[in-house]
This record gives sequence, C-alpha cells and structure tokens, in this order.
Amino acid sequence: MRLHNSHIGHAPHAQQVPRGGGGAQGGQPAAARAPQDTFQGQSSQAAYQQISGALAGDPPAQQALRQMLASGKLDGPLMDQLGRLARPGGDTALLGQLVKDVANPGSIRQGQGNQFCAATTALSDLAASNPSEYARMAADLRLTGQSRTAGGQTIRAQGGNPQGMTATQRLMAPALTEQANGRRYDVNNQGVSRADNPRHAPHGERRLDGTVGRGMERMQQMLQGGNFETLYVPGRGESGGRGKHGQGGQVGNAVGQAQNAIARSVAGGQQASVSADGHWYRVTGASGGQLTLQDQATGQSSTVAARQFLRGAEAVTFAGGAGQVGRNFRKPGKNEDEGGHGSGRGSLTPPEDAL
Repeated sequence: MRLHNSHIGHAPHAQQVPRGGGGAQGGQPAAARAPQDTFQGQSSQAAYQQISGALAGDPPAQQALRQMLASGKLDGPLMDQLGRLARPGGDTALLGQLVKDVANPGSIRQGQGNQFCAATTALSDLAASNPSEYARMAADLRLTGQSRTAGGQTIRAQGGNPQGMTATQRLMAPALTEQANGRRYDVNNQGVSRADNPRHAPHGERRLDGTVGRGMERMQQMLQGGNFETLYVPGRGESGGRGKHGQGGQVGNAVGQAQNAIARSVAGGQQASVSADGHWYRVTGASGGQLTLQDQATGQSSTVAARQFLRGAEAVTFAGGAGQVGRNFRKPGKNEDEGGHGSGRGSLTPPEDAL
C-alpha cells in the first residue's frame, strides 16, 4: 500500500501513523484524490515506531515528535534522517535534541560561556526553513565526522566538548564556525578562533571572539546555498560614522539600504541577520518599519523600530539580490566587533520607545 504524505499529519490519534488503504475515505474514492509525494506506508510506520522507541527515555522529545506528526511537519525526508540516529549504533541523546530543535527552532540556544551566537543563529534559521537538511547535517557529523553543505563546502566535527550547549549545538556550531572563519583560524570550545600566523590572518588579528560579518555571510551561503551579502554600517570614530559628526549622510544611507534588503530577503523566505554590539540576531520578520528579532542566547523575540536599531548595528547579512550594497558599505570598519557575545544588548528597544 502507498501512503499520502499529507495523511500522516492528520492521523486520528497523533501517536498512530496510518497504514494507508485503497478504499474510500470520507465518502470520496481513493482514486479521486490528487496524487502527492508518497512513500511506503509500512516503512513509514516502522520508521516512526523506531524513532519513538529510541526516544523512550526522553518524554519531551517524544511529545515533540508527536506534535510534528500531528502538524504534518514530520515528512518522509525528515524521518529518514532522524531514523539514521535511531538505529543501533546511532545516538539517542543527539536524536532527542534534534527532534526538539526541528519541532521548535526558536528554542535553539547558544548556551552560556561561549562565542557561538553566529552559528546558533544561522542553524536556527536552517532548522526552521529546512528541517530535513538540518537533521541530515547533524546525523552526518555524528556518524561520519563530516557533512557536505548545501553551498558545496565540507564541514567537519571538531571533536571538542563545549560546555553549556545542547548536544546538537556542541556538534554543529564549532564545525560551522571553523569553516566559516577560514582555514587560517582554529576554533576552540568557547568559540574563540586563533590564527597560528597573524601575518596571514585578516587585519593581522590573531584572535576572533566569535564571527565577523564575512563569516556570517559564509555561514548563510553554506547552509542555504546561493549568494549572501554583507552590509557594514559605518562605526564610531570612522569617517561618516556614528560619532559627533556622523549622525546623518552615510549612516542614514546605510540604514536605508539595510532595511530594504532585509525586508526583501525575509519576504523571499531567506535568512537575514544583524550584528549589534557584537551579538548576532536572527531576523524573523520585517514590515511596517519594524524588525522582529530572535536572540538565540536568551530565547527572547522582540519587535523593534528598524531604523533605530540598525543605526546602532555593525553588520547586516541578507540574500544576494535582495538589495544593492553601496561601495562605501562593503568593507568592515577597522574596529568591527566580532559577533559572538553571549548576552547581546540585554533588552531590545521596543518600538514605542524608539519612534
């Protein structure tokens, strides 16, 4: 028997996966229903039971699995990737956290005492936009030690054990950061990257606490595929910057370009991120002159006045083609603050205070 994908999400009981059938359903002959992507009903039933059984010691993960089943989010490709970790020789602890991540991407956390906010921001967006790809990368890294990204790069498990992070982020965030920051840097358990030879490192910097704009741009290109761009807002102490003489002109132009590009990127279903005070935020909404920002360090989601917030930002990344980046805003300032801090601004400015 073959089973319509859509029927998984509408089981009479969320715990049960329908086995399919050739008879009528709701008075409508099976032959009259429009064909959809299908897979073997018996195999899907067995796969679901295997995944659920592997999560027997993690009731919250089992509940998240049932919720995805009921909502239709648990499709064939996602179950295939989860099943890799549910089999003998897999990793049930990683599986449990992976299920929670894809069921609620906003719950992905940076953790305390590390500089991985850029990576967890980018990974949260991937879990939301492409759950099966997120699951595939996690399973690859755990089972084979490496994974080929959508952008064509290979990321490799780093073998460390960062503290204060979930099983998925301990595995995925260092691997992504290592590749994004470039071959001249080696990342440690705290998300600090060091160059063996600072003469060959960007700007001669031996140490990066987190990830700068170009690194976030690479992360998005790796995870999402396609092209991403970075716009740098002129900083304090720079020509046209935010100091005493820099409140108009350059900053206003940069902010306007950034606001338009973010809105187009988000409307197109692609990621946009903002680094402010050395901390990366994921943009989950952009309309009416406002931005909705997700902070993976705290889990806080806030709506802010776009222009007010962007005036204090250092860098913005967005999908290529979403907007033009003026020549003056393509290069980072000399004192660009690495995006990696664990606390960000503490509290984001609400729109009523910024307008």
